[in-house]
Amino acid sequence: MEVVTDLHLRPYYGDEDKTDDLYHSEAKRGTIAFHAYATLYARVKNK
Repeated sequence: MEVVTDLHLRPYYGDEDKTDDLYHSEAKRGTIAFHAYATLYARVKNK
């Protein structure tokens, strides 16, 4: 079985007081708060 993951960060430009539940990182595109999405793929028996 092969397992692959992707992490996607979408910038958040909303109210700075409402970023406690968001992922924080270095500044990109003018913001440090992001919606973070992870995708997991598992390939079993070449399918």
